[in-house]
Amino acid sequence: MKVYSRNMSPFGRRVMIWLNLQGHAFEQVPLQTTGPDFEKLKQINPQGRVPVLVLDDGSQLVESAAICDYLETLADPAKKLIPTDPAARLEAMRVIGCATLLMEKSVAYIYESSRRPEEFRWPDWAARLDGQVKGGIAELEALAPDAGFLGGDVPNGADVQCICAVDFLQTTYPQALEGAATKLMALSARANAIDVIEKTHPKHT
Repeated sequence: MKVYSRNMSPFGRRVMIWLNLQGHAFEQVPLQTTGPDFEKLKQINPQGRVPVLVLDDGSQLVESAAICDYLETLADPAKKLIPTDPAARLEAMRVIGCATLLMEKSVAYIYESSRRPEEFRWPDWAARLDGQVKGGIAELEALAPDAGFLGGDVPNGADVQCICAVDFLQTTYPQALEGAATKLMALSARANAIDVIEKTHPKHT
């Protein structure tokens, strides 16, 4: 299999961690959504978005939630990252939903505040996004475990989503986390002590 994405994308990183934790072999093709890579990426995915998963038979999947859902169907029961118990599944999906929104708003804030040409920036919109980012951090901090992982002794899909959101912010907007994410930062440190997670960290992009 091939994954088209850089580590910097929290959505692409989610897929790569999922693959690693489930023991799937894959090749990373580190295309980004800007610059000269964009035209190359559109040849793979006409919408020019990452991640893209290309299966061994050449078929493709896009959008991280769809890709991870598919990977769950391939995994041995012991390696599934989403609980099957209804109550545990609900809690995991609650965290995943919150972390996904935080990832989306974080990416939008970075684009609005630093990637868009300054003369086209909308300060009120940037402030709105900033508030949503900080609200998402507060919500996720309240859901984060005091020790261990949301999955217990090992990370599950909710942990994966959390650390992708937090590590993206640590790389791009660390000020938002200062004094507001003690448990999340500790969760990130515990997760990144695991080699197959750490090697996908944005710092390796």
